[in-house]
Amino acid sequence: LQFLYFIVPKKKRNYLFRAYYKMSIRQFGLELVVCLFSVATLAYVWEMDLTTIQSVTGNRVAEKKFKTFDEFYPYYESQHQDETCRLLHFTGTSLLILWLFLFNIQSAHKSVATFAAATTAGLLVVPLTVGVENAMYEAVAIVGTVIFMCALLDHSVSILVVGAVVGYALAWVGHFFYEQNKPATFTYITYSMIGDFKMYYGMFMQLVSPYM
Repeated sequence: LQFLYFIVPKKKRNYLFRAYYKMSIRQFGLELVVCLFSVATLAYVWEMDLTTIQSVTGNRVAEKKFKTFDEFYPYYESQHQDETCRLLHFTGTSLLILWLFLFNIQSAHKSVATFAAATTAGLLVVPLTVGVENAMYEAVAIVGTVIFMCALLDHSVSILVVGAVVGYALAWVGHFFYEQNKPATFTYITYSMIGDFKMYYGMFMQLVSPYM
């Protein structure tokens, strides 16, 4: 909060502190549990492979090209070679972050909890749909979780929708008009979301490293 106090414009500070001071202990605990559970799930699924899935489900699982995020990410990078495409991704993600954490700072904690829960839902579905060629089931799990979390936390769905539209619109312009390929989101929606933030982090560190 002290860090945000100095970087958030003065007019927005009241919203920030008002939101956190008014947050009930029950709601804070719920959001904390969701985030911790999401981190634990991410760590578990990250190392999960087809052998593990077969032992859990007792079924033969169809092969899919990328079974883990570590296998997927080099492919993700190969689909973002064009500098303009990468810049549009960076801009879209930056606008998403600004939209959620600056213009809607009073509900930022709800957005974080919702995003964590939705990503977790997607990661849980990934190993169970390794034979599906598209990301339909992942998308259903993610959207369903977003709607559920917004209802549970009394959060505005429109805030998340606007952020997602801005982020994805710029990214897809980069793919269709500059990179000229199909976004990996259509096949690996959860891995693509994580990959986007990983790529964003790498680009951000390149920008700030000369000043550090």
